Amino acid sequence: MPTFPFNKPLILTTLVLFTAAGCNNDDDNNTVSTSATTSATTSSTSSTTATTKDVTVKFAATVNGSPFVCGETYQRVGNAVTDTYKVTDFRFYLHNLAFIRQHDGQKVPVTLTQDGKWQYQNVAMLDFENGCVNGTPEMNTQVVGTLPNENAYYQGICFNLGIPFNLNHINDATAAPPLNMSGMLWSWTTVRK
Repeated sequence: MPTFPFNKPLILTTLVLFTAAGCNNDDDNNTVSTSATTSATTSSTSSTTATTKDVTVKFAATVNGSPFVCGETYQRVGNAVTDTYKVTDFRFYLHNLAFIRQHDGQKVPVTLTQDGKWQYQNVAMLDFENGCVNGTPEMNTQVVGTLPNENAYYQGICFNLGIPFNLNHINDATAAPPLNMSGMLWSWTTVRK
């Protein structure tokens, strides 16, 4: 179980979805910044080196406080105007994941593990559906990487939703995973959802 400052377990529970609290100054004005989404559990395993520490941020999708189920119809969703939705795909990209140090509020970037499937450069894809209608049978609900091995407490995490501009406009036929997921492309343009 991970620890903060890597000697006590940390569980971050957040209810903010797609808020505009910025993680950093991103040059892509089309990317929404957020400080948290659904719920996340941070864990750490053994040190990779003397200077870095492995971290895993686990996400859980919820609707009205209950676990998300692909294909389920959800009623009374929303605050001011409630509505009914049937969700058949729940995948999204995030980038620039960082932990926020408690003592000075500085953002400490996570170096993502390049797994050749869900993470590429500073981009990760989360996939909460099991291919019930649209999407794929495989799921990914975590982001894995390393942080500097410093003796610090962290008060939160932040990340940007979407893909950075320079990676969002590349050819999906030649793009590395997870940027090559054709189901994550808009049909009317060459950018990703």
